[in-house]
Amino acid sequence: MLLVPEPLTVEEWIQSALEDNKHKKEPGTEINVEASEFLKAARDEPSPLGEALLAFHRKYHG
Repeated sequence: MLLVPEPLTVEEWIQSALEDNKHKKEPGTEINVEASEFLKAARDEPSPLGEALLAFHRKYHG
C-alpha cells in the first residue's frame, strides 16, 4: 500500500508554507544581547551583564 499526498496547486502550497513558517524567525534577525553588553563593558559603560561577561572573558581568555 502506497500513501500519496493530495496534489496541491502552487497557491495552496505557498499558503501552506506561509502558515508553517509564520512563527519562525529569520536567521540573523535576532539581536545578540551578549555581544552588545560585552561591548558596553569593554567601552567602560555601566552594564551588570556586560561586566560579568567581560570578567568571564578575562578569567578564561587571558
